[in-house]
Amino acid sequence: MSGLFGIAASALRANQQGLSTVGQNIANVNTEGYARQQVELRTAFGGGAGVDVARVRRSYDAWSENALREAKNQFGAASAKNEALGRLESSFSVDQSSLSGAFGRLQDAFAAVASAPTVRGVRTTVLEEARTVAARFQSLDRQLSSLDDQLSQEIGATAERINTLTTQLAELNQSLRSSGESAGLLDQRNLLISDLSLEVSVRISEQDDGTVDALLPSGQALVRGTEARKLEAPVGPVGPFASQLSLEGSPRDPSESLTGGRLQGLIDARMNTLAPLRRDLDRLAVGFAQSMNQAQEAGFTAAGQAGTALFSGTDEPAPGLAAPSNTGTISFIATPEDAAALTGSAYELAFDGTDVIVTRLSDGAELYRDLPANASAALIDGVRFAVKAGGTFLAGDRFRFEPQAGAAGRISVALSDPEGLAINRAAVSATSSSTDLSVSLPSPQSLAAPLPSTGTNDPVLEVVDDGSGTLVLEDEDGAQYAYTLGEPLTLEPYGLELTLSGTAAAGDTITLSLASAGPADGGQAQLLAADRALFSDGSSAVDEYANLLGAAAGAANRASLAEEAGELVLSDAQLRRDSKSGVNLDEEAADLLRYQQAYQAAARVVSVADTIFQSVLSVVR
Repeated sequence: MSGLFGIAASALRANQQGLSTVGQNIANVNTEGYARQQVELRTAFGGGAGVDVARVRRSYDAWSENALREAKNQFGAASAKNEALGRLESSFSVDQSSLSGAFGRLQDAFAAVASAPTVRGVRTTVLEEARTVAARFQSLDRQLSSLDDQLSQEIGATAERINTLTTQLAELNQSLRSSGESAGLLDQRNLLISDLSLEVSVRISEQDDGTVDALLPSGQALVRGTEARKLEAPVGPVGPFASQLSLEGSPRDPSESLTGGRLQGLIDARMNTLAPLRRDLDRLAVGFAQSMNQAQEAGFTAAGQAGTALFSGTDEPAPGLAAPSNTGTISFIATPEDAAALTGSAYELAFDGTDVIVTRLSDGAELYRDLPANASAALIDGVRFAVKAGGTFLAGDRFRFEPQAGAAGRISVALSDPEGLAINRAAVSATSSSTDLSVSLPSPQSLAAPLPSTGTNDPVLEVVDDGSGTLVLEDEDGAQYAYTLGEPLTLEPYGLELTLSGTAAAGDTITLSLASAGPADGGQAQLLAADRALFSDGSSAVDEYANLLGAAAGAANRASLAEEAGELVLSDAQLRRDSKSGVNLDEEAADLLRYQQAYQAAARVVSVADTIFQSVLSVVR
């Protein structure tokens, strides 16, 4: 009888454990990160010994868990970037309140002046529209600056969430090390790792005692055993030599190795999309202001005075920002001088002990290499350098600078009186120093920029040998122009048209005289109303704004598509994980019925064994 009772009792215990495990699964069907538990039974040792519970096994599949973490990692980056760039796209509008609309209205105002150059009220409208253009530049700059601040705060908040998760993971490691593995602790551990993967890209290294180390792709440890290392993000703008992130106990910038997670998505949106757009907006402000100012300065006011700048604030020199490791005392400034050649890139200037080297950071191209004494004479991508006297370069010194940085936020209208608008063309005449060389030119002419001259003297062109025996014209800035006698020649970028005839000899000079074409001319206003090329690729202000808008919209669209794709991958990875480790109520219901029936059967065995035992006892009595 004892054998029958023992078998029945073991069956009761085993099936009760099965019922308890099924109940645990059902209770946690909606618990995030819970891994289904299953009872594994085995035959007890010894003949007729019944059944034993071998173990309660977690339905854990490492491959599906790792796939889910990777999917969360990529989705986190895509969703954070999409959220940031969605806000960026909304900053660039295409309606009448946009910068493009302001350009159009300013052009219309100049066209109206060209039609009625003597009407003061029309000129007043030009100044109002010019102020609107400046205000739109400033507004767009503020919006992008505000977004940069928001991204900075979100990067900091994400770093804090990462620190919270890594601290919890380190504490859980302590619990695992102290009390050993348990299903509940392991579920908590995996959930923390999964949540951490959404925020930052990590590699997990599992130890023999069940604890884990969480490492960045660079190998820097966020969690090592029971120690969590703090991740920090700087508050506010990040300097050119500053780290995007810092990790406690490590000198390296962790951001350089990130491959996913919300943290990487936010940094990517800030550094690789927002920052270039801000540079391009500043470049547009410099190019637009310089083009308008040159046309203004090449024309004449209604009173017959030479025009002055219409816009100001965009030509301020940018200081070279020194690397913390610099040992020299040199400093310099960089001024955007030729807007048409600007690229919108940041630059690095370095000294190798012999030469100054200038590198364009957008493509890594080396643009200049020469002795320090010659650096101030260099015009690089339209930027003029001025090395301050009294300092010294030492080998290894580095500087970074953005020559047009902040221009969109500083642009303003320089004129306060509409009478200062140079709406009339220049009446140009020429005098040759040689009786053998004659010059003819149409007059008046709409000049795109004032001709180079020395001081207050009239501009002079000289016939010179270009070094190969060919005679060319040279202006006072040293620019040379090939000509053919008897054929029209246009001097760019000034737009001056002239024709040489007769015989030219080296040393011949041509002196140009410019005066107002008259108070009712209006031809220069017509030039100011036209779409003019701002940069070397021929793009106008409207074209450049369209490029900015397209870049912002394209980046936002790509981010949106990446988030949608990431969401699908994440959903698929979650389904795969749930199919391996999740609780299926249909399966649990079937198991519940199976264990219930087995338990009832075992109880029946006990009842039968008791009846038999009572019968035996009655016979004995």
